[in-house]
Amino acid sequence: MHNAFADDQRINISEKNNEICLLARGFVSVYQQLGSAPFSIFLSSPKLPGPTKPNAAHRSLRSVDTETESDDEEERGIIPSSLKDFVKKGTSKVSDWYLMRKYQSWQKAGKTDDDIYKLWVRQGKDTDQIYTRWIRLGKSEEQVSKLFVKHGLDPEDLYGILTRQGKSMDDIYSLWQKVDLHDAQIYNIWLTTGKTDDQIFSAWYKANKDPENIGIMLQLGKNPKDNRNFPFWEKYSEFYRAKRFPDLQLMVSRT
Repeated sequence: MHNAFADDQRINISEKNNEICLLARGFVSVYQQLGSAPFSIFLSSPKLPGPTKPNAAHRSLRSVDTETESDDEEERGIIPSSLKDFVKKGTSKVSDWYLMRKYQSWQKAGKTDDDIYKLWVRQGKDTDQIYTRWIRLGKSEEQVSKLFVKHGLDPEDLYGILTRQGKSMDDIYSLWQKVDLHDAQIYNIWLTTGKTDDQIFSAWYKANKDPENIGIMLQLGKNPKDNRNFPFWEKYSEFYRAKRFPDLQLMVSRT
């Protein structure tokens, strides 16, 4: 009698074995890339255990903390710092390698980046995790941002992701324009996140936004002086002229 449950079990075991083989190959590859120097720790003379009875001299050394961190950790039975760094670096490389292999297998199965994005969302990955995964796969910040925008991520959430990734205000604004988001959106975010006038003006100026561009964005209309944004626009116009025509400003100040 055919046992479907047994077949499923065999398939699961086979998949697990494949994953184990992939990880093993990844560790070997990383070991070859990083070199075996950290493992010399295990080849050096072992540290003999101290006396079982309390030792006052040993305790005094502890109290003034004259031992190195690595020696201290070895004595406590913890992985030494140098090996911790190696393991951390190796684990990261293996993780990246395994993620790339999974990505390639999905591509071979006909899945698009949109499919994979939706898959990660269904798996409960948050936006920061998804962003980081795409970057680890070699995608550019522009590509990842466009993918988020395509799938309806709120501009404020995208701004938050980029901020947490350590991107500067200017970098985010430059990226903002590349993914075709509106200046008015990021301007409102700047206001709610407490950016100063000078910070905003500097970002606009570096992006080659002249007063006419900003006037359109602020929707000054046919009667700009009646618009509540006019004083702000006028202030930027002065900032722009001072930066763009410093010699002219100097001449005016002397008259």
